[in-house]
Amino acid sequence: MKSSQLITNKRIILQLINHIPIILFFIISLLLLINHEPAFSIAQPWMIARDSPDFISMLKLSGYEGTPMLWHVFVFGLVKLGLPYISIQIFSFLIVFLSVLLFYYFSPFKKINKILFIFGYFIIYEYNTLTRSYGLSVLILFLIALNYKNRLNKKYIHIILLTLLGNTNLHSLAIMISLLIVYFYECLNLKKEILSNSILFIISVFIIIIPLYQVLPFNDSSFTIKKTDIDITIEHLAIVPHSFIYAFIPIPELTVQFWNTKLIDNHLKYLSIIGTIMFFLIILQLKKVPSIIYIIFSIEIYSMYILKPFAGWYMRHYGFAFILWIFCLWISSFYRNESLFFKYNKLSIIIRRNFKYLFVLILIFQLTAGLVAIIYEIKYNFSNAKDAAIFLEKYLKITENNSIIAAYRSINTVSIIPNLAIQRPFYCLEYDKYCTYMIINNIISDNISIEKLQKFELKEPTKRHYFITTKPLDYSNIIEDFNLTEKYVLIKSFNNDLIFPDEDYLIYEKI
Repeated sequence: MKSSQLITNKRIILQLINHIPIILFFIISLLLLINHEPAFSIAQPWMIARDSPDFISMLKLSGYEGTPMLWHVFVFGLVKLGLPYISIQIFSFLIVFLSVLLFYYFSPFKKINKILFIFGYFIIYEYNTLTRSYGLSVLILFLIALNYKNRLNKKYIHIILLTLLGNTNLHSLAIMISLLIVYFYECLNLKKEILSNSILFIISVFIIIIPLYQVLPFNDSSFTIKKTDIDITIEHLAIVPHSFIYAFIPIPELTVQFWNTKLIDNHLKYLSIIGTIMFFLIILQLKKVPSIIYIIFSIEIYSMYILKPFAGWYMRHYGFAFILWIFCLWISSFYRNESLFFKYNKLSIIIRRNFKYLFVLILIFQLTAGLVAIIYEIKYNFSNAKDAAIFLEKYLKITENNSIIAAYRSINTVSIIPNLAIQRPFYCLEYDKYCTYMIINNIISDNISIEKLQKFELKEPTKRHYFITTKPLDYSNIIEDFNLTEKYVLIKSFNNDLIFPDEDYLIYEKI
């Protein structure tokens, strides 16, 4: 009796130990969620969903947003349910947490590798804490991996998941296309299913066209590509191998403003050569079909990287090269041991056996970057949008009727609006009108004339007038150009260290 009880107790303890990484991930994620101050990337889809005239009008903004609108559809649902602004962060966290559960309990990797992965930079921070559509991409990709064994028998489940993936963001669209090409080829080998494959082909065309149509930029969109924008200099082409290293070694600089920095840029020579070698080492570890998927994706995404308008890609974009690689390793268990590049022999077996050390090393780099992000996120503010909203409400006691607010560099200042109890619009000087979100087009300009501010001042002269701008600009010139020293007094300058300096504000009041 005692022996059986001991065995039972041991099993319970082992089960609890098995769940500890998940519990720890949950706790750390909540700490990050509580400490993270939402910035423009969160405010923009929220205000678009809230203030678009209707659902169709919201979808039509995709050409200006530069992304398919599936994430905006989910945000639209949260808004229409009457949920508060923080619900978008909670929703994003739940999506990533579900992704972590799928990976931890169902992926074929060793336990230590699973633990290292879920606490890596992209999962614990970039796609988890910084609320965007990318966490949704990870979840859908892991659902595809979970269903991958049945992809040929349950075609329409696979197609639905691919459709959702392609409508999430631009990088997910690239992954979807690479998966769809390989999947359609596999289906063609089932020669008996000619009718089914014909229908599948028609569906495939549609699910590629829908997101592609959404991301087509309007003529005045900032995402419009011109012939003069294409940069094929060696310096710019270097972004391809560099971005691959950023994806696998995302350790940032050890500064407050760590986000989107790369420690390796400053401490490693011959980065392009190392990145190229690393790319081929990674590809060699994949079986034939997964390696084809990865190569197709790489061609698609790195083609975009060489275009000048996209030279400012962020870490979240580079991360897809790492996440897709993990996915390809996952689905490799469903394929035979054959390589795209060499036959399996003693040498290849030795290479694959030693791959585990490279794999663990990459995951340790990811973990290190994740720990850096956690520490700085908890210690410092990401944005001052929330603090600015508190100041406007608590100290200036703004209400819907007693004051009006002008904003300069509205793309960052409108991040304040969703944090207000009364989510009122700002007068955006770039557009010379009131707005709560920005349409990312060529109208946006730093060259705002004094006439626009004067026009704003004439609106409702009996009310108090405030002017908000961002600190990272050369605001001494702004003060001079707008003649602020004669008409306005600086009443608040936030002096705290900030991770995202673009949302450090100066608040003026008209004398």
